[in-house]
Amino acid sequence: MVVDSYNSKMYLAGKHTWDPVTIVFRDDMKSNVIKKLGNQLNKQVDHADQSSAISGSAYKFGVKIETLDGANGTTSPTTFDAWELQGCFITNVQYGDLNYADSSMVQVTLSVRFDNALHMIDGSDQLSNGTASNDISQTGSTL
Repeated sequence: MVVDSYNSKMYLAGKHTWDPVTIVFRDDMKSNVIKKLGNQLNKQVDHADQSSAISGSAYKFGVKIETLDGANGTTSPTTFDAWELQGCFITNVQYGDLNYADSSMVQVTLSVRFDNALHMIDGSDQLSNGTASNDISQTGSTL
């Protein structure tokens, strides 16, 4: 955000915003993924009855995205970090090709808008650890 003064400009961080996140799912043979997404979209806007929810709490959901170490089989995977998205809703859905001549899995791509995010590492949120407070000793410090 720009703060104008008499003969110069100063820049402050201002209000933060989160960009939407894109998530790609592979549907299964029984279309369980597409059914779940359809239920969520119907919570957001009921096109058949031309109605929508009274408030965001009636349709918003949470998403947890984990970075795993790739272990498979007899050992459980270790989670390196996790993003927990809060206040999510779907803004766009692309159902892929839906081509029956092709034997590949159906991919569904979602665009999800969210209100807030936590970045969890070793059980604590790295985005809310208090270092961005109004601590005057941090004034003029460098990265």
